[in-house]
Amino acid sequence: IMAEMATGRVLFPARDHVEHVRQILQLTGTPSEEVLGRVCGEATRAYLRLLPHYPPADLEAQYGQLLGADGVDLLRRLLDFDKVNRI
Repeated sequence: IMAEMATGRVLFPARDHVEHVRQILQLTGTPSEEVLGRVCGEATRAYLRLLPHYPPADLEAQYGQLLGADGVDLLRRLLDFDKVNRI
């Protein structure tokens, strides 16, 4: 919601759940096997392993002008794939 309020656009404008997952991974990066083991069931882990590896997006470049350094740091923490680390 924070990113959507800052940009006036939907953050993940997917047509279906498959596209939604891809968009999330393109922004957050592919989670490690350790993280996947904590947050996903085996079927989901198997599916995610089939997808390309995505590095985390440069949130500073995308949102730095709108949110500033502290805002980008907050956004990064809100979008952490690992629910243990997500604020």
